[in-house]
Amino acid sequence: MSKLFKMPPDKLNLFLSVLDSAGFTAEQAEAISVEPSAATYIVASLSALESGQTLPKMVAGKFSFVANDIFVDYKMSRSKRVLEKEFSKGGVSDIFCQKKRWYSHNIVTPLVQPPGKRDFIVKCFDLPAHSGRVNAVMEELGYNPSSHLEGYAFARAFPQLQLLISILVMGSCTSPKGSTYSMCLSSQSGKRIIRAVHFYDTYWPAGTFFLFTRKV
Repeated sequence: MSKLFKMPPDKLNLFLSVLDSAGFTAEQAEAISVEPSAATYIVASLSALESGQTLPKMVAGKFSFVANDIFVDYKMSRSKRVLEKEFSKGGVSDIFCQKKRWYSHNIVTPLVQPPGKRDFIVKCFDLPAHSGRVNAVMEELGYNPSSHLEGYAFARAFPQLQLLISILVMGSCTSPKGSTYSMCLSSQSGKRIIRAVHFYDTYWPAGTFFLFTRKV
């Protein structure tokens, strides 16, 4: 995909006229210039349409993305070959391929739930935040931290998004050799990867993105 600034003037003018005809306003353009998440949403949306995927309802907001009606079957292969085919060669942490048990951080919410459509939010806080505090704030808004199974479904619905931002998926964990790990959807050298990150008692820097699922 070519950079926008490399587009020939005639094609750029056509592109802008299409946006204008679709009702794109100067205020929205100004919002994109000061809020990168809006531009990220547009790029992810266009990429989804370009690859023939069904585009869920997704609204860009300050420091957040909301994606509704994402189907989650609560299944994820533990085959490295299968996962690397979906993500990238060498881009899958061994932790996701081991037979170690995963646990839900929320004792009320089971790790595996009946398949169905779920609403997600990718939330970014503008201040450093502790894991527990982040979860408590979002719980009051009606969201639980997404499990790795929900994160996997989200990544399949929006494969391009993790090329733009890294997303922490903190709703479940596994503990091989006594260390606790959760999922992070990320990228490296333009390739999609899923890596394991140390969780729970952790302070995350401002600008960290977290994935949450609306309570059902």
